[in-house]
Amino acid sequence: MIIRKLRQRDGIDIDTPFQALQKLAAQGYQDVAIQSLHIINGDEYEKIVREVQTLRPLFTRLTLGVPLLSSHNDYVQLMQALRQQMPSLRQTEKVVFMGHGASHHAFAAYACLDHMMTAQRFPARVGAVESYPRSTS
Repeated sequence: MIIRKLRQRDGIDIDTPFQALQKLAAQGYQDVAIQSLHIINGDEYEKIVREVQTLRPLFTRLTLGVPLLSSHNDYVQLMQALRQQMPSLRQTEKVVFMGHGASHHAFAAYACLDHMMTAQRFPARVGAVESYPRSTS
């Protein structure tokens, strides 16, 4: 969607991950590492996984890193990082982190993070625009 918008609005052509990998293979690259910038293992990440699997025979080694929140330890580390970055808040204030949401079962990542924040009395909540947990206030 963003790639299409940039092309139509600004005349900027950006390769999809699939196209970029095809170009790398055509240029003779054999050892390629991809790091996902996704937060959760949702539909968009799974699409890249399928594309990588399709193109794997073109490379000697093709690796794909996982999204930010892929294991329990990832959530623990994220909570530690957020704790270090949180501004000073009044007792009645909270920070709200919003995600796009997902129809994919990975939407549970948002609820998991929200639960960890609540359980640790962290002054923040997590919401999602298009799926659970929805903001109620």
